This record gives sequence, C-alpha cells and structure tokens, in this order.
Amino acid sequence: MKSDFLEKEFLNNSIEIIDGVLYSSSPHVVVDIMSTDEDLIMEESAKILCQNKGTVLNVGFGLGIIDNYIRNFKPKEHHIIEIHPQIYDLAIKDKFNQTSFLHLGNWEDIVNQFVLKNKKFDAIYFDTYTFNRDKKQWAMFGKIVDKILKPNGIFSYFNNNASKREKIEDILEPLKWKKNKKYIPYSKILKRIKRKKPMISKRPYELIWFIKN
Repeated sequence: MKSDFLEKEFLNNSIEIIDGVLYSSSPHVVVDIMSTDEDLIMEESAKILCQNKGTVLNVGFGLGIIDNYIRNFKPKEHHIIEIHPQIYDLAIKDKFNQTSFLHLGNWEDIVNQFVLKNKKFDAIYFDTYTFNRDKKQWAMFGKIVDKILKPNGIFSYFNNNASKREKIEDILEPLKWKKNKKYIPYSKILKRIKRKKPMISKRPYELIWFIKN
C-alpha cells in the first residue's frame, strides 16, 4: 500500500521547470527530478546508444535531453516511456509524438507488454525518478532488460546514486555481458552548464554500458 500511495502522490504532484531544473512539487515538499547539468552526459550516452542505428528505448523522459540527442541521430525507431502525465505532455509539446513512439504509464506494465509481444530493442537507456526507494526500480529493470534487448544490443543507464544503491551491475553480472566504461571529466561537464549553481556531482561521471552477447 505504501508503494501505491507514493506513486499516486508523485503522479498528482505539479511539474515545473525553473532555471533548467525539473521539479515535482506538492503542498508539502518540492523535489528536483533532473537538470540541464546532465547535458554532456546525455549526449555522450546517446552517441553510444545510437551507434548501431537500430531501435532505441528510453525509460524516463524528464527534460527530454537524451531523447533530443537520440532523435537527432535518427535511429530506426525511438520509443519513450514516461509515467507522469505532465512530463508526457512536455514530450508532445516538443513534437516527439511526430517522430517517436510515446508510451504513457508505468514502465513495468509497458515493458511486460513488450515481452508478451516479443518486442525487442537494439539499445535501451534507463533513467527514472525514484519516488519510492522501497520499490527498487533500477534493480527490477536490471532483472527484465534481457527479455527486451536484442543480441549485440546496448544497455546503459544514468549512473548515479540509485543505480549504485540498487547494485544494478551486480544484477547484470551473471548475464556475462561485455561491460564498457568511459569517464567524463567534471571540467568538461561544467563547460556545458549555464546555471550559476550546478547541482551535479563534481566527480568524473562514469558512463557504463553493456553489450549483450
């Protein structure tokens, strides 16, 4: 019941963008979801995801940064899953409904439909807002991603506190996929940031992606 309540509360919260930051706000709390500080990270991630020019799935639209880069690389298909109606509307405002496949709803339900229909992707990116730590979304996705990723397909994710806390690398290890790593220096990330007070970590960003055998 706690998980369901937190999800419904998040979906009822208002969404607003202030100074390049996407906020979720309720009468009681304001939470930052994403910021434009991640621009270079998302561009470098999109390059990796789109290198095979196939079908790409992104879970979590946010500010649409990575999806803009993916769209510019012109993949064969571009799918986006977004749970929050207001954020989904931002994707429509940016005309992703004209260039991509938009899916509104819980990623678990939509991915299960992909599994049932045997829909698979050449590249997948996962980056959702963790509104409930008990749910462990990153770990859950790590356990199902194999079912919707093609052989030689690429899987990557926003490598932040949530992915580390839920040990997604440990979950993928038994699959024996090829792990790749690239460090993006904070100095390069900072050059892309126009805001006066960056919110992103000052450590180098560790971009990780796996290639399915």
